[in-house]
Amino acid sequence: MACARLPPHERVAHDGALSAGHGRLSPGVSRTRPRHLCIDQSGAATRRTRLDVRGKCLQRDRRCGAALRRARGGYLAFLGRVSSDKGLDIAIRAAQAAGVLLRVGAKLDFPQRSWFDQVIAPLLRRGGVELIGEVPSRDKGAFLAGAVVLLHPSRWSEPFGLAMVEAMACGTPVLALKRGAAAELVEDGRTGFLVDDEPELTAAIGRLEHIDRAACRAHVAARFDRRQMAEGYEKLAQERANGS
Repeated sequence: MACARLPPHERVAHDGALSAGHGRLSPGVSRTRPRHLCIDQSGAATRRTRLDVRGKCLQRDRRCGAALRRARGGYLAFLGRVSSDKGLDIAIRAAQAAGVLLRVGAKLDFPQRSWFDQVIAPLLRRGGVELIGEVPSRDKGAFLAGAVVLLHPSRWSEPFGLAMVEAMACGTPVLALKRGAAAELVEDGRTGFLVDDEPELTAAIGRLEHIDRAACRAHVAARFDRRQMAEGYEKLAQERANGS
């Protein structure tokens, strides 16, 4: 009995773990410097590799939309983990140099306790920082929408950066170091600024009045809506089923 041809298995990689050199494919789909090799021994053509970004359901972000309409921003925001990789110390020093309150929505895991005590605690004694702990999902929209900007000074090359998309979905611009996927997410000069180092990050805080908060949300709606992501996956599956 003849068997219908099935499309090949598709696996989505969400992190930077696929960096071993024993794969044959280099996707070449990212504009940023880091590249992730696909671990594949089948000798597949490079045309089989494509990039799909995570989607954000804006229709369900009602708290973000409401907060955007009434927010003007009175503080800088940091959202993530307490770690050197995430650059919390950079964010604190930049906020203190700019003289603007930094509200830190982050959790502290036990392995980072020593780094926190040695690096972050002395900075906190200088003032200008409010630690609010990990932000629950129900409060994240108001936290981000009420900020002047989200500081995202990550030291490592993150393959995505959901916090940046969430901030822009709430109308909040992003200041990020030029690392990893930041250049894929933030439109430099329109939805935030991409900088090379800490001094540039500090200086960019003073240029945020030129950023249109409505444009930040429109940027996410145009590029990162969940419906677009689903359509992208559907198109990819159809291409595979057709053998293209």
